[in-house]
Amino acid sequence: MSTPNPYNGALEMVRRGMFVVPLGDRSKAPRKGANWLRLATDEARCVRMLWGCFPRANVGVVIARSPSVVVLDIDPRNGGDLDLIRELPRTLTVRSGGFDMGVHLYFRRPKDQPAEDARVVRIPGVDDKSNGYVVGPGSVHPTSGRLYEIIHDRPLAELPGTLLEPKPRLADGGEPASRPASRRPRTHVSNPVAYVRSVVEQVVAEVSSASLGDRNSCLYRGAFRVGMLTNELGTDWESAAHRLVWAGAEAGLPSAEVRATILSAFRAALAHEEHGDR
Repeated sequence: MSTPNPYNGALEMVRRGMFVVPLGDRSKAPRKGANWLRLATDEARCVRMLWGCFPRANVGVVIARSPSVVVLDIDPRNGGDLDLIRELPRTLTVRSGGFDMGVHLYFRRPKDQPAEDARVVRIPGVDDKSNGYVVGPGSVHPTSGRLYEIIHDRPLAELPGTLLEPKPRLADGGEPASRPASRRPRTHVSNPVAYVRSVVEQVVAEVSSASLGDRNSCLYRGAFRVGMLTNELGTDWESAAHRLVWAGAEAGLPSAEVRATILSAFRAALAHEEHGDR
């Protein structure tokens, strides 16, 4: 059996223009307390930081952040017919690590049938993952211990229009929203983005004014506080991390030391949330 390498799997999907997020260690579920939709990234540098924090985390490929992509999950356990693969255009295919050896077929959505207007027709044993995520290559199935692997390495083919149908509309002209469940923030603010930005600037000022021997520990304490806030409020942690890296550099700390400190603090903040220690 191949050696699990979720980090490389995440990089591979990012290289193909998709968004990824770390799931639980050898799990299909999101990490506890993490807003997986907001945390998803399509940048390699962010993948390095995330899997630096969670090296054993399975890969979630967030299709909900890529409206031009459709993923069909053929699950033989629920009646899915793997022979359907022969009837469809050849495309990127990932084999599930489950005992039933199901597959994920990745397609491009036809430009004349956008996600807001069309949905995949119902097929027995086939799930459309467009509104969520799928477990990506390099991950380990939690039950079988087998790898999710790319078995057909091809560019994404266009999904046949025959597999799409008009999406029903509500009577008032709206559409039902599909959002991941999230817990209520314990910090009640009217503008989370502005609030986190103000906290980041406080940390920047603290690091700048800290004594020479205390700058690194001050940066760690500040990064931990920011990591807790971005995770709790669901705001953009990437821009906060970049600002903290800049602050550490301006304070005269070595670049490698700054990045390691921030990475360690963010890892501790996420782990703190997972275990409910606050």
